[in-house]
Amino acid sequence: MAISENDFLKVSFSVFDGDRMVETTREDEAKKAGIYDANMKYKDSLIILSDQHIIKGFRNALKNSKENEESKAEIKSADAFGSRKEELVRLVPLQRFSHEGISPAAGMPVSLDGARGRVQSVSGGRVRVDLNHELAGKDVVYNFKITKCISSSEEKLNSLLHEYLELEKAATLKDGIAEISVPQDALMNEEYLNRKYAIVDSAMLFIPEIKNLKWTENFERKESKS
Repeated sequence: MAISENDFLKVSFSVFDGDRMVETTREDEAKKAGIYDANMKYKDSLIILSDQHIIKGFRNALKNSKENEESKAEIKSADAFGSRKEELVRLVPLQRFSHEGISPAAGMPVSLDGARGRVQSVSGGRVRVDLNHELAGKDVVYNFKITKCISSSEEKLNSLLHEYLELEKAATLKDGIAEISVPQDALMNEEYLNRKYAIVDSAMLFIPEIKNLKWTENFERKESKS
């Protein structure tokens, strides 16, 4: 079945800068490459094809691929993470980090004015931070496989709930009305509110069949033991 612009895809992939693997959804590959992170959950990624945040070269490669077929995409920097921009390299007073209890060091990932970056150097009371993507200006290679193509609107909505809150079949969609029921355990996640709004935003933006969305949070009284 041909891939449609409106499809949601579950994709397994690894990203390379030359021979160096820089990112992967595959636990075994991460271990082989020496980039395994025990705090990360390795799983197929949910990709919304019409989301313009997906890099152009990868999105085009996905459109021209088939489900359950190992594929490779060699992507030039212009269609990957773009060129490096010197204006994204900032000199920041060390005191700014000290006030937040941070001791910056070369190579450390940091957040600056809502953007993610990496410390290049610390000298003379100033911190040099690079806010460019680490792969900016580089050609990259994606090895990937589309493991599932999602075309049903209700299944798309459920895929968002599974991606963000690990919920199974928590939503229904009928006559334009989507109903989501969230159990108490999911409400305890410290990122719950951010993930809730991410789900709602994506649902309303990328699933046009949804005209109204009802979100129900379920709480149960815990019986005390006497």
